[in-house]
Amino acid sequence: QSNAISFNGTTEYAQIINAEALNLSNDFTIEAWVQLNKTDGNNFIISKEWCGNSQFAYALSIIDGKIRWAWNEDGNCNYTSYVETSNVVFNAGECHHIAVTHNYTNVKIYVDGIQVASNLIQGSYSYVAASSEPFRIGIYKGLSGDFAYFMNGKIDELRVWNLLRTQTQINQNKNNV
Repeated sequence: QSNAISFNGTTEYAQIINAEALNLSNDFTIEAWVQLNKTDGNNFIISKEWCGNSQFAYALSIIDGKIRWAWNEDGNCNYTSYVETSNVVFNAGECHHIAVTHNYTNVKIYVDGIQVASNLIQGSYSYVAASSEPFRIGIYKGLSGDFAYFMNGKIDELRVWNLLRTQTQINQNKNNV
């Protein structure tokens, strides 16, 4: 991870301002290598959202060691859907390749190329809303407009695909740089 982006957990994040190409509605995959310095609380890996102006599209985070993928089909935070891993899959200091595949009928989460058990905790499977918000790495934009849940760790090889990658494709290509 010599080229990884490092985040301090208190002030650092990255964003892509003109991120219309990252308005992913259906049949897509997001993957990255992630290492966290702490897993307690909430670490946002990526997000394209802001509830303050009904622009919630999607977010990937690790909460108390569980991976959570959240999305909304109409941008309104009150109806956000999310899938979460059934068990803790992340511990502080560990480096893992994580991937999420999303279509309107299913979400799958992979750790190190292997699909892990997950559950739809809230909402329903659906398309994902478009958002005019930037694509953010390592941060969450709260309802008030303030940033919170800063990532404390590193992220490398972040990839966004506008197609569903299979477990074989994820596993075979996770180490390609």
